[in-house]
Amino acid sequence: MHVRVRLFAILRERAGIGELELDLPERARVRDALELLGTITTGVPVVMAVNREYADEDAYLGAGDELALIPCSTLFATPAPAPSSPFSA
Repeated sequence: MHVRVRLFAILRERAGIGELELDLPERARVRDALELLGTITTGVPVVMAVNREYADEDAYLGAGDELALIPCSTLFATPAPAPSSPFSA
């Protein structure tokens, strides 16, 4: 079965594309897709959504589903502190 995968932020940069299609066996789970994308997702905690509904790694995928992978740092980033000015005392 074919599943469309949408990649965001650093995952998109690593893959060089924002969207790809995976061919998975019937009754595949999100974790199966993550295993195939190992080099792209390694070391990056992600929030996953199947058909725009949050999902965990045990969620089943169906033919034609959309799996979105969003790095956690994209969702929960805190603003970086402003650099110190060379003119401050």
